[in-house]
Amino acid sequence: MHNRLVIRAVGVVLVGLVLSTTASRLRGQGPGRARPTDALAAVAEVMALRRGPLGDSLRFDACAVYERTGRPGGFPAGIAPGLIPLLDRSGPDPCGEPRPGAGGRTERTVRVDSVKVTDSAASVHLSIRRGEWSYNEDYYFAALPNGRGWGFSEARMTHPFRITPAPTNSLEERRRGDRTATATLLVFASLTMGATLLPAQPPPEEIVVLGAAVTHMVDLLRANDGVPEGMTRYDARVLESRQMAHQAHSTPITMYELRDGRGDAFAAMARNVMNAEAGDFDHARVCATESPRSCTLRDGVAIFATNTPVLCGDSAEVVVKAMWLGDLRKQPVQEGIFLVTLRREPGGWRAVTTRTIRIT
Repeated sequence: MHNRLVIRAVGVVLVGLVLSTTASRLRGQGPGRARPTDALAAVAEVMALRRGPLGDSLRFDACAVYERTGRPGGFPAGIAPGLIPLLDRSGPDPCGEPRPGAGGRTERTVRVDSVKVTDSAASVHLSIRRGEWSYNEDYYFAALPNGRGWGFSEARMTHPFRITPAPTNSLEERRRGDRTATATLLVFASLTMGATLLPAQPPPEEIVVLGAAVTHMVDLLRANDGVPEGMTRYDARVLESRQMAHQAHSTPITMYELRDGRGDAFAAMARNVMNAEAGDFDHARVCATESPRSCTLRDGVAIFATNTPVLCGDSAEVVVKAMWLGDLRKQPVQEGIFLVTLRREPGGWRAVTTRTIRIT
């Protein structure tokens, strides 16, 4: 696991240095530009910064942009024409289109995890996926006077870490990935004029274990139940179990419920490790009639939730709740509870057994 580095600007406003050559010029193109307080405008500024000063043309997951900015009408009209090619889909409802290269080991994409906007400030938080490697970028802006847009004030970047260990990643390949990340950090440093590097911790072991368990379930369901390629989602609520008496049986039955208990930062990091979008079990399934044949999943092919993993030395257990779109014609959408046992190996956590607790 790689150590994580965070780069921060120390009280520096870079409107003249950065935005005069990129985003501010683009912001003036065309009618109907987004207001300074619009979340989509903040994302557009990040797109301009990444393509311009950073020289990174990696495309954005358009569905994530669309959802995190509140599903704006006329999408992507709020983004300058010169930036629209940075989206992997450009339709008015990109979540209704398949995501190019979704779920593959060679996937390369930028996903917007969250956007926060007030009258005076905005922040955009990204997850970057480059094949086996993943890292995060956070951008912070201050509102310019007289409604002239957003002024870049700070950027942070985490050091990359491997999210799906693969035997093809040699030591030299890993070092090459480190050198690429270091070069990108130096670009950030030049942008922030004297920024400092601060040590931070890698993703918590709990998140790494949860990511390995969910990734294993995705692979298992695709292999056994015909789950198609497409978007997977993660409901970050905690899966809890409780015993309940049953009138027809002498032994109590186990009920599983989802409860709040994890913060936004945990949820964003977990989704990044799992390569998943935010999800909600309560609204995941939609049916045209009362027949199970008519049911499908809303915006995705599977959704998952997990309990708090039990770790003991080099082994761990995770209870995973799943709802997936399979190849069973009588009931396309199925739901189940599974117990995944994992073992820590030199390349990371690996699932060794999977036990079905319940399937409906």
